[in-house]
Amino acid sequence: MATNAAATVAVVTGCSSGIGQSLALAFAARGITVIATARREESLIHLTEKHDNIHAFALELSDMGNLERFRDAVAEKTGGIIDILVNNAGTHYAATALDLEIAEAESSSLSMSSRSCDSVNYFCPFFAGLHEDESYRLAALSQYTKTLRLEVDPFGIEVVEVVTGFVRSNILHHGLYAPEDSPYLPIKSEIERIKYEGNKMGMSAESYAKSVVDKLLDRRKRIEIWEELLERTVQILTPAFEDDPVYNWLLCDLPEPKRKAMLQKLLSGFLTQGSLNGGIFIQAENFASCGLFMPPNTSMENVWTLPSAGIFTALWEIGIGCFKRAMVEYNGSLEPLMKKAFTKTEQKEHWYVFIMATDVDRRRKGHAKHGEGKHPIWLEATTDASRELYLKLGFEVVGDIVLGKGEVRDDGLPKDDGEGITIWSMLWRP
Repeated sequence: MATNAAATVAVVTGCSSGIGQSLALAFAARGITVIATARREESLIHLTEKHDNIHAFALELSDMGNLERFRDAVAEKTGGIIDILVNNAGTHYAATALDLEIAEAESSSLSMSSRSCDSVNYFCPFFAGLHEDESYRLAALSQYTKTLRLEVDPFGIEVVEVVTGFVRSNILHHGLYAPEDSPYLPIKSEIERIKYEGNKMGMSAESYAKSVVDKLLDRRKRIEIWEELLERTVQILTPAFEDDPVYNWLLCDLPEPKRKAMLQKLLSGFLTQGSLNGGIFIQAENFASCGLFMPPNTSMENVWTLPSAGIFTALWEIGIGCFKRAMVEYNGSLEPLMKKAFTKTEQKEHWYVFIMATDVDRRRKGHAKHGEGKHPIWLEATTDASRELYLKLGFEVVGDIVLGKGEVRDDGLPKDDGEGITIWSMLWRP
């Protein structure tokens, strides 16, 4: 990344409020020159008054003539070079699948996709990566990014997909569209309640923008950035696993205050590693229960994504003992149990519950109930209570292992000649 922040230029669309506004401010706070756009230039005055390095432009992405004029204005302003393009401008259309107005949905979806493609096509020649041996970031749409990433990689341009969950923003102020004959009318208010509650309890736009900008500007190569889902999941899991035997054991070399402080960083690294390798964030009832599941044919054990996940950084702070316990002892002990329990077909088709927990303030209310599925599910229970819960949900214990014997107690805390922690491998079959 260019080291001179003042020479770095970021173009951010849709900056009048919410995420776009916060991204513009976050880039500007890092000393980056920001080209901020909105339909009306006057709606950006509050940004230009705060930072001299934010420049406001009116832009209607659906107007090709307007887009061309904007391109030429940016070329004149920047000398024809930009470093970062964030396609943020968009619309929100909320409806159930059965109630979709097809024309409206197509208009909204195609409009957003085509506008993003148009802006990329117009500005790709401006990227510094085409002019010098540097690597830069480009945030764009989900499926489009996969093709674009391959096509522009030879030119030194990186394409990053920012996966966003609930962020407090004005874009979610509209209710649920439901016609008079909708089968969902009886529960429309409940659906809207969940939606508005998610917006109310979501990540702040300022926190979201700072985190995204920090990740875009660091030197680590990224394919995806997971926001809100990752933060909220870590937020719930950290207190839930504060006294978990496995995490106490992993961090047993640290004194208690530092152990609790490092737990959050370790969980964040593990979850990021999972998401980079196909893991899916799962949550129920607005994060009353949440976790990360690994679908069939995915694996956490990809050493090439460990640096991007921040695991090496976390393990450096925690110490080599944690690395050895996590990567060698834990994984090495469980693999034989899995091979013994699964058929060859099940080895390929199973889901793995990497981590799952219920908010400590909302436990024992059925939030973690297991639904019907077509694939076997594998998990490890680390306490008597979690083992009993999964037994009630139809799982069976297929084996157990003891780790840390002679080093820790059954709760994972240090003790010479301790009995060690017990982990139960559990399997659910459809």
